[in-house]
Amino acid sequence: MLTFVAAVSTGFPAQAQNDRATTTVDYTVRVNDTLYDLASYYLTDPGCWTVLKKLNRVADPKHLQPNSTLRIPLALLKQSLLAARAIAVSGSVERTLGQGPFLPLNFDAALTEGDHVRTGPNSFATIQLSDGSHVTLHANTTILIKHLRATVLNGIVDRQFELNQGEVETKVTPLKPQDRYNIISPSVIAGVRGTEFRVVYGDGAGAGNTAVEVLEGKVAAQGPNAPPVLVPQQFGVISDSAGNVGAPIQMLPAPSLAEPGQVQKGLQIVFEIAAMPEARAYRATIATDAGFLHIVNEIRAESPRALFDDMPSGSYFVRLSAIDRNGIEGLSQIYSFRRARPSEASAAATRTANFEFRWTEDAHAGAGAGAQQTYRFVLATNSQLHDPMLDQTALAGTRLVLSDLKPGKYFWSVAAAVSPNNGESHEKPASIRSFTVGQ
Repeated sequence: MLTFVAAVSTGFPAQAQNDRATTTVDYTVRVNDTLYDLASYYLTDPGCWTVLKKLNRVADPKHLQPNSTLRIPLALLKQSLLAARAIAVSGSVERTLGQGPFLPLNFDAALTEGDHVRTGPNSFATIQLSDGSHVTLHANTTILIKHLRATVLNGIVDRQFELNQGEVETKVTPLKPQDRYNIISPSVIAGVRGTEFRVVYGDGAGAGNTAVEVLEGKVAAQGPNAPPVLVPQQFGVISDSAGNVGAPIQMLPAPSLAEPGQVQKGLQIVFEIAAMPEARAYRATIATDAGFLHIVNEIRAESPRALFDDMPSGSYFVRLSAIDRNGIEGLSQIYSFRRARPSEASAAATRTANFEFRWTEDAHAGAGAGAQQTYRFVLATNSQLHDPMLDQTALAGTRLVLSDLKPGKYFWSVAAAVSPNNGESHEKPASIRSFTVGQ
């Protein structure tokens, strides 16, 4: 078994169980605490107060010294289930309710630990987690939500997804040191502290192989009998079915679109991609929003020409990337485009071009009980977001539509407002994304 983990990860599955059994968390005793009360509040079995007594050499379980420290085994602590929901569904997507049959997955449906989710051909889904992290399933993908829980005492989060087949891309908000976020395939565990990466099992990576491609942050790749291999940002690795890890490979740069301003009026949608000598294939992905939460179509092309069948008229974004000879997908570039079906081409000439932006909710940003989470949206023509053309604060939703942007390259970000602890509110750090509007 090959493991992709952050430096503080728990390692292989069997090792993770052992680590959990031996790991302890510290608790600072407060006035009037007793071992009986602590066991009742925080332990899965209140009778395990005897374990705490022995471990901490407590003389009197009813009289604890305030401000002293108790060690509590992590494996004994209560855990609460965390929330997840489908924020985008396109095509044929199904889920199980625990051990039940597969049923259609609807938009905004709640998901929980133990559910399977699977996508059919040319079908996609994005699952949002409670802290704003999200997982996007590409076509022909099946995952199991294995763990989705938090420890009651200290809020340590454990999220694990099993990738049985296909591909997922995920963006993880920064985690606390003991938090765990893993995506597990039959030959890999991909674990991070807060990053953006893709995991592909089979197909494009090769039968039985797993590819991990890091877009932001870094990941350590570890085989069963080898030291970790650090995979930095904009690098990828491929493991074979036996868990042998190749050296990190730098991802190809993003390809460009030959005619970015072209309105797609034909029976088919055609993207002419500037050829790259190092590429063996190209990928074109279409979404309704600039953040690619709602993907609606995708194709892998063996030549620098991507052809899509008919799609409804409207405003879209296309994301282009190149795949190298090793099977590692490279960096991407995003373009907006307009689709006008042949029967509607004349009307489309006068139609306003819209640009949709979507982002995930962040229930952990600290909006406060009963308060609505707000966000700040910034759009600029430079990557530092200096002198923005739009800086809108106190947005209450997770969607914004702009109209008639001039040709050029744009950079944007969305930051969640964090409730003040000392009278001064602030924002969570946000990634900066970009797209191009063609001439």
